[in-house]
This record gives sequence, C-alpha cells and structure tokens, in this order.
Amino acid sequence: MRITDPLWPAVREISRRVLKASKVNFIFPSEFENQIHEFDLTVQEHIPSRIDSSLFTISTTQIWSIHTMQGTIIASPRDSSDFSYVYVPLNCHEFLVQFFNCCRELLEAGYPGCEDCIQDGSSTYWNEENNRKELSQSLA
Repeated sequence: MRITDPLWPAVREISRRVLKASKVNFIFPSEFENQIHEFDLTVQEHIPSRIDSSLFTISTTQIWSIHTMQGTIIASPRDSSDFSYVYVPLNCHEFLVQFFNCCRELLEAGYPGCEDCIQDGSSTYWNEENNRKELSQSLA
C-alpha cells in the first residue's frame, strides 16, 4: 500500500496502536492463526521488551477484530456510527496483508523506539470521524 492510498493513514494508525500495546487480542477465523502467530514472533524479535505474547481467539463467524486493554482497534462488520475504532473498508485477508506490511515497515524503521525520546508527531490524536469523512470522499 502506497502512502498516497486513502486507506494508508488508517492502516498505519492501527499498526501503530498494535505495536505500542502490550496485550493484544486478535479475533480472526482459524485460517489466519499461523500468520498472526508468525507476526507476533516478528514483533517480539523487534521489541524484546514486549514480554506479553498476543492472544489469538478463533472467530466462529465472519466477524474479526483486534483488541487491546484500551479497547477495540478495528472490528468487522463495522457499525458506521461507532467511532471508537478505526474504520478500514477491507475484507479480513486484504486487511491482514496491508497490516502486516505496514507493521513490518514500522518495525524495520525502529518503531516504536523508546517512549518520549523525541517528539515525532506519532502520538498525535487520531480523529476517526475525520478519517471516515476523508475515506468516503476519496473512495466515492
């Protein structure tokens, strides 16, 4: 996914939240369990201080989501009136491909680094309502 893709900011925000979280629960269909486990190992290699492994819960329906102790990061199917999580209009497989790629790029660049080492703008407030407005305009 290129930086010019209208979905890029949302996928990047989800990736940032997951990489900064200490306890992540992936709720996905069973066919994605190995990919998520491999992802978790990669994260632990890049962030040795992250001692909690991610949890994987098998979804028995087509509903999938990612949760942290702070709440839901992404969920599908999506309630468009709920701004408590990031909206990405992709199916499960497409999302994971883009999510894994973005996380890999962030990890290779040294993200998340040390907390509060520099003010790089990465801790800025995410406005989900604005994200959805911009997405609907760019995808229309």
